[in-house]
Amino acid sequence: MNTIPNIQPFNEIYYKDCFYNSVISVVDHFSGSRYPILSNDILFYRLSDSTDPCSLQIVYQDADSLGQVLERTGLTARTIDRCERLIDDIAASINAGCPVVIWVDCYYESIRRDTYNKIHWGHTLLLYGIDLDNRQCAIIEHQNRMNLNYRPHIVGFDDILRPYQGYLKVFYQAKFPTFFAFSKNTDIPQLEPERRRRVERERLIGHMHTYGSLIQQGLDDLRKAVDLTYNWYMAAGQQEIAMWIESLNKIVNGKFIERYRCKMLGLGEDILQLQQNSLEVLKKIRAVVARAYYSGNKLYDGLIFSSLHNFYELEQRTYQKLCAVKPLTDVR
Repeated sequence: MNTIPNIQPFNEIYYKDCFYNSVISVVDHFSGSRYPILSNDILFYRLSDSTDPCSLQIVYQDADSLGQVLERTGLTARTIDRCERLIDDIAASINAGCPVVIWVDCYYESIRRDTYNKIHWGHTLLLYGIDLDNRQCAIIEHQNRMNLNYRPHIVGFDDILRPYQGYLKVFYQAKFPTFFAFSKNTDIPQLEPERRRRVERERLIGHMHTYGSLIQQGLDDLRKAVDLTYNWYMAAGQQEIAMWIESLNKIVNGKFIERYRCKMLGLGEDILQLQQNSLEVLKKIRAVVARAYYSGNKLYDGLIFSSLHNFYELEQRTYQKLCAVKPLTDVR
């Protein structure tokens, strides 16, 4: 099998979606910079139904396009919207030293016991090796959508072709690439790592100010969701509580992302501590709600509601601190 060396799974955090976990592995392979990926998203709350706290979600707003972000990481990508000669294009890319990321539907992916022939689930695979004689590919994949356990696998061509074609059938949107072949961008000089970190730190601070009204509206939506929760929870059935747990899981992941990127970009221990406190409160809320769901005993628990108000106050303080961060005096 012809493989690209030094491709490692990225399991530090589930970053936004599976595509970015694949891309960060590629960035690391080329010794590029993760910082532009970390600085690009503005995270804010949105309550899509003013009567349902389950509708509270974290929204990821891209500040720059994927192409602009990749340029700053030191990479470039050749993309294809619908790949008609998938195996040939994978082979040509890998033979040229270019890792490939494709979108697939896990419903057709036989190594995924959680989804195979059960659930249609849009997902990405990172391919870094191919054996045309034995009709196999080397990929990075995880085994369960609820866990972060990416690792290498060897799969047959059918486990590449069928999931890819299934994605085109179920999920494809026109003019949206489903095939990415990555290579090092040699046309643009790259900053040394510490300077790049400082530049992207300033970029994130700038985004916080530019999108400040959006962030504040999100905090207002969070407060509305908190105020709604008592009456809603007392009337909620098992299905509604299950939906709330799913919503809480996504918010917890968003809080992990915010803390991870603030730590990587060096935004200060006071902010990191506030974020950690906020995360711990949210995890406690989730644990109590999950216990009520699995026990089937939905008694009033004042801990949930006092903790929700505490969580809101911590989030308010965190964003105030973030928006008050002063730019560095020298980012050259």
